[in-house]
Amino acid sequence: GFTTNEIVKLATEFLDAWQHGRWGIVAKFTPPALLGSKTDGQAARFARDVFEQHELQQWEIASVTYDRASTAAIQARATVAGVETSLRFRMVFWTVDGNVGIPGEDNGSWTVAVWAPHTYFDEVT
Repeated sequence: GFTTNEIVKLATEFLDAWQHGRWGIVAKFTPPALLGSKTDGQAARFARDVFEQHELQQWEIASVTYDRASTAAIQARATVAGVETSLRFRMVFWTVDGNVGIPGEDNGSWTVAVWAPHTYFDEVT
């Protein structure tokens, strides 16, 4: 079912952590190229610095589209700082050596594709 889909579960973990300020969990979704040699604490502070200014208050995932073997597009409805908006972001599967991989074939993990939350929003008028 929808709620047991791997990307839905990961996107739920990401959005829930963002909403509740659990920056260490948000940080695990950082693209590998941006993490570099940051410690877990440094990565959590980096996530807080990027995401905290966008106050995610509530959200609901509407759809997940696998448009390439290694990427998925997530669409959700959200309230950010009191404004109802559409939320769109992508997740990418990275191998342990930092290359785009194939889920189920390569060892790796899913991260957010773009580490810029202001690009996720489409305000509703």
